[in-house]
Amino acid sequence: MTSITNTKRRRFLRQMAGVFSAGGAYATLGQLGMMNQVMAQSGGAGYRALVCIYLTGGNDSFNLLVPRDNTRYNQYSAIRENLAIPREDLLSVSPLSGGNYGFHPSCPGLRGLFNSGDLAVVTNVGPLVAPMTKLTYENGSVPRPPQLFSHNSQTELWQSGSAIPGMAQGWGGLVADQLVALNANPDLPFTVSVGGNNRFAVGEVTRPYQIGLDGLIEIQGFDTQLAAAARQAGFDEIFAAAYDHPFQREYRDTMTRSIELEALFSSAMAANPISTAFPDTNLGGQLETVARLIAARVDTGQSRQIFFVSQGGYDTHNAQNTDQPELLTELNDAITAFQSALGGELGVANDVTTFTMSEFGRTLNSNGDGSDHGWGGQQMVIGGGVLGQTLYGTYPEIALDGADSIGRGRMIPSTALDQYCATLAKWLGVGDSELNAIFPNLSEFATADLGFVL
Repeated sequence: MTSITNTKRRRFLRQMAGVFSAGGAYATLGQLGMMNQVMAQSGGAGYRALVCIYLTGGNDSFNLLVPRDNTRYNQYSAIRENLAIPREDLLSVSPLSGGNYGFHPSCPGLRGLFNSGDLAVVTNVGPLVAPMTKLTYENGSVPRPPQLFSHNSQTELWQSGSAIPGMAQGWGGLVADQLVALNANPDLPFTVSVGGNNRFAVGEVTRPYQIGLDGLIEIQGFDTQLAAAARQAGFDEIFAAAYDHPFQREYRDTMTRSIELEALFSSAMAANPISTAFPDTNLGGQLETVARLIAARVDTGQSRQIFFVSQGGYDTHNAQNTDQPELLTELNDAITAFQSALGGELGVANDVTTFTMSEFGRTLNSNGDGSDHGWGGQQMVIGGGVLGQTLYGTYPEIALDGADSIGRGRMIPSTALDQYCATLAKWLGVGDSELNAIFPNLSEFATADLGFVL
């Protein structure tokens, strides 16, 4: 693990049984300003960033990390049938937390990051209103998250960080609301999306800055044509005008801000080039753009940043044995290149934590050509500050209708989404008392910090 001592790791493993909890309520817009002042006064020196990789469609994470011990692998193989990966093809790892597991054969880079201590797996995590068992699921004594197995609804919950439906903000944006004063220029975008529209990066006051796969796009036509000067003058007149309609004013202000930000970030990125080779894939291009923005952090005066990237195609009802290896190869190669850039030429491996989200896990059993919508699943956390080579939480029982399953191997999460997200938010700098303002159900769970990052 990069710059993380074995002493720290051993101390952490001894303290895994520690319990943390916090209470609170939603922060109002007025309170946000007060909280920002407190955060600014408390220090927050150095740089830290979160990078969310959203795996759209519901990744079958029971083939991402597979038990290799005889008993559980035999159970896995019998249940998954044609979806089962041959045991000899799995990339073997031995977590410090115990057990014998294997990564998907398309993930040699992820296996290497795990073995070096820079990758942790959080097992059987998903949306919960409160801790739930199979009994409380069946008798209805604990409320279920709304619209289980629905792509849209579960994406909403994952990106809002809570099993509360209808939240207008995402947890990344709400974290940015709390920490924006730590940046030298709070008017610059705290959250940046290279992966398209999303709720995750939207806060009460934070709005994400969206850029394309190939980076920032400059407005064209003002420096190459004969009428360029006249066009520029007309453009300036339109954007300097006063407008009565709020939609017109908002459009003017948004366009003006976009033009100014493009000029600022393009200049900063040009002054801080990177040379790491990234794969020529959609996700590779997104993470390369994130790396270029991180390289420009000093010139843009940002101490805290949150990024959103996405990779589609994980709704593998059909052709899973063909599609998932290709998807995981793209994921593996992009993350491996990104970590190489962070730890090599950028020197911020300890300061950037990358994590995955996906709307749900999938069924253990096969539908004949793929798997169907599930509930709990495995997620990865990567970075030099991660206490890795470890599984956090409880890997579920490999059974179609066992103690952890509500049928077909749809797993009831043993770790709440709120806990997973709050641990990342705390690492970025959110105080304990503010965590419940962002994650309203967090106090329902015994631990608010799962301990997978320092």
